[in-house]
Amino acid sequence: MEPGLSARTGWGIAILVITGVILLQLPHLALPYYWDEAWSYGPAVCKMVEHGPSLLPGSIDAVQSRGHPLLFYFLAACWLHVFPDNLFFSHVFALVVSVLFLLVFYGFAKKIFGTDIALASLIILSVQGLFLSHASLLLPEILLGLLTLLACCFYFSGKKALFSICAACLLLCKETGIALVAAIFLLEVYNHIVGRKPIKELINRTLSLFGLTLIAMVVFYSIQKRQFGWFLFPGHVQLISFSPSVVWGTITSYGAYLFLYLGHNILTLAMIAPMIIWFIRPTGDTGTGKILVLFLLFAILYLLVLGINFYTTRYILCLLPFYILTAVYFIFSSFKRFRKIVWAGFVVFAGVTLFYSYTPNRKGNAIAYMDDIRVQKQAVGYLEKMDLFNKPIATHFLMKVNLTDPVPGYLSSERKFSRVQDAIDSTTEYVVLSSQEENPVIKEKVEENKRLPEAVFRVGKSWCSIYKLKTRP
Repeated sequence: MEPGLSARTGWGIAILVITGVILLQLPHLALPYYWDEAWSYGPAVCKMVEHGPSLLPGSIDAVQSRGHPLLFYFLAACWLHVFPDNLFFSHVFALVVSVLFLLVFYGFAKKIFGTDIALASLIILSVQGLFLSHASLLLPEILLGLLTLLACCFYFSGKKALFSICAACLLLCKETGIALVAAIFLLEVYNHIVGRKPIKELINRTLSLFGLTLIAMVVFYSIQKRQFGWFLFPGHVQLISFSPSVVWGTITSYGAYLFLYLGHNILTLAMIAPMIIWFIRPTGDTGTGKILVLFLLFAILYLLVLGINFYTTRYILCLLPFYILTAVYFIFSSFKRFRKIVWAGFVVFAGVTLFYSYTPNRKGNAIAYMDDIRVQKQAVGYLEKMDLFNKPIATHFLMKVNLTDPVPGYLSSERKFSRVQDAIDSTTEYVVLSSQEENPVIKEKVEENKRLPEAVFRVGKSWCSIYKLKTRP
């Protein structure tokens, strides 16, 4: 077997890779908020900055926070109390979280699997379109991934106090953090059963690991229940489904995205055989085996949690580092004698992935959302230039947010459009349609009106059209 990279070389290359990610994100930092940033997280963080950082329910409107635990909003608000409260620095906060995510991922992987596997995994993770497109967005999923990695790192290092703090923070960041806590609890139960240890020892260890987490959750949700009359936001509860067919469909959609799409089918196919062989006849030290079992447990439970909720691709970000690390481990372990060839294969794979991540007009690339932002910014600018602030305008939900709230950053001033509607009625004079979000009812009415667009804006596959109705319906 050929010798691997030295620790110093590994860290040097890792820093270069992370620096590359930062440079790729720099042009995007001053862009307006996008999608859930624009209507939910951005305005909610802005309100918390205004009222003061707090972790307590009710510190910001529950409709804006969607009833989520408030750690993400709290940290972002603290950052924006230190730095200017604007789009640039809110995205810098998100980028700092992403950099910490990559650093912790590399450090954790290096400690467990060695420099080669850690570095190859870091390079592949860093060029993923899903990661690159979210690395500077004000959304909580990468923070959730960072806390998940930290919790795993402290758990396997035996640092119970730090693990307990991270587990509590994980659940104060987002409800889906329960998947890792449940996976580690099940692993603890299994270890105690196999080791035939007394139940009292399991109870004591469980309390030492999860006591703080339990207290944090009881306090937060008790206050939330008392303040609002519910534990979980009713709007989200309505979207939860326990129908087996719906849950299975959602899980398979996430599974396909994680294991097959965007070139992942190559990694999955390459690791299937060695992974099956390993589960039949485990090799390596027991510590590595314990970690791989936890990865599997976490993946199953996390997909189950996602399965009862609505489908959004960014939710899979939390699993992405564990999938990539597992794949790289099994591929490297299976071809130990061909280290240079394996490295060449990973470099080519990473290069092709990066190319497609930044190739225009491809689904799942890292720049498609920027095209949406630019065309909508142009459309809003056109409406401002035409001085249509008091005209009845029908459009889809996200454009309505962009026209009526200065926070997302599409308006050039604090002046808002006062008569924006989500449906065409007898008063409607203008209609705005875009590729970002479909509104079939409005689109059908426009087609019935048989009117060509007054203005069309296009960037890549993104477009936005503005119509002046010929006659009022």
